[in-house]
Amino acid sequence: MKKIIILLFLTIITVTSCSNDEKIILSEKIASEVQQVIKLKNDSLIQAMMRSDLKIYKALGTDDFKKNIQSRTRNVSWAFRKQYTDGSYNIYDQYYIINGTKTKRSEIISADKGYTFKWTNVSKETYISMLKLPFVLQDYLLILQYVNDGSGKWLIHRMDITPVGRYGLTPFDFLEEAKKLEKKNFLLDAYFYTDTAIEWSKDIEGDIAYNIANEAQDYKKELAKILNKKYPFPIEVKEMKSRPLITDLTIKTAAEGMFPMIIYKTNLSDSISMVKEYEELRLIAPKIYPDMDFSKKYAVYVMTKNVPDGHGGAELKSHEFRYKKDIVK
Repeated sequence: MKKIIILLFLTIITVTSCSNDEKIILSEKIASEVQQVIKLKNDSLIQAMMRSDLKIYKALGTDDFKKNIQSRTRNVSWAFRKQYTDGSYNIYDQYYIINGTKTKRSEIISADKGYTFKWTNVSKETYISMLKLPFVLQDYLLILQYVNDGSGKWLIHRMDITPVGRYGLTPFDFLEEAKKLEKKNFLLDAYFYTDTAIEWSKDIEGDIAYNIANEAQDYKKELAKILNKKYPFPIEVKEMKSRPLITDLTIKTAAEGMFPMIIYKTNLSDSISMVKEYEELRLIAPKIYPDMDFSKKYAVYVMTKNVPDGHGGAELKSHEFRYKKDIVK
């Protein structure tokens, strides 16, 4: 079995194989009437998954799909049953593959989206439809493989779903954003975005993978080397009378985005003084950490304090202050 490797560059719309018996057409170059047929089938399949409608599955599936319908749908339908997605989607990528050889294992490397996708052709004509499903906690990528039955009818052969990122960003996108943030001198943000890219890439399942692991790890190490020298922890804020101790700087991941988060230890005991300390610290922190973008909608400050545990010892308690900007730059 011969493996076909196709490189997709930013400027390439139509992709042809390295082999004479395979041709791959990408996205906009696919005939509009074929795209429309697949769109209608995609919509029907999503409705079937939301309703667990076997009748629709059977109407749209190949004989092999119908024979193994439980196993073919189980790994996808759970996301819809648990309402991890509401069924809305955007087309992430799509391919129309024409093969001279019916059965073949093929591979595509997408340079502009940073992933590798592998699939097995079981028909002389195959259509790969990748749909991104946005959700509050994370985005999903639904990958549908259609085959032409020889009479011009497209039938679903295989479906897979995988977490793919958050906020509309894939692991590759997070890494690209990190590089842009570095150019803006937000090295701390760049570090955290790179770390996020690495973590999300670990969650990718199935036949798609993002080719960022080595690059992202090296980039993270370079940033860490610079930042560890520049920002030692803990640091006492000597500009403040109460002298809080900043013990960590990280990010807060929320539904609306990623925001700077300062963790600090206080020596104060009354709540009024603690609030005043936080309000003073939120004005000083951006000056201490100019490599962090504090112009976002929120900035989070987590105050910690040792308090008696009732057994002669002490335990660390915390309280979160969230500062919301009236105007985001």
